[in-house]
Amino acid sequence: WQKNGRPLSSKEWQQISLKHPPSLSMDSDRQRVLVGEYEADVTPQDLSILQYLYARAGKVISREEIYYRGIHRLEQIPAPKTKLYEDPTTWGGMFDTAWWRLRQAIEPFPSSPIYLVTVRGKGVTLNHTM
Repeated sequence: WQKNGRPLSSKEWQQISLKHPPSLSMDSDRQRVLVGEYEADVTPQDLSILQYLYARAGKVISREEIYYRGIHRLEQIPAPKTKLYEDPTTWGGMFDTAWWRLRQAIEPFPSSPIYLVTVRGKGVTLNHTM
């Protein structure tokens, strides 16, 4: 509410949320993600991705690294033409869908992300963590 007694407009609320976002935190014991006091509804795959990024919060992580190390939990990214390597054209669509779903779950305004931020040509970073 503003001083004049009227509620905030959605645009005003968005501006405040973008300037002062609540912290994102992980409760690994209970397998849940909190955005401020709100518990995000995430899938097990979303949780794997977020746990990986949360441990590396603030660092830019490539899509390949998230796919192989975050989702598949491999120790390293496999080299092309090795047994565990998959061409990005085979998993890119699935990854984009998972990424979209994750943003829908944790971002207050998914079209203006503040937690899962893409760094063009380099990867993504997880911001505003506890």
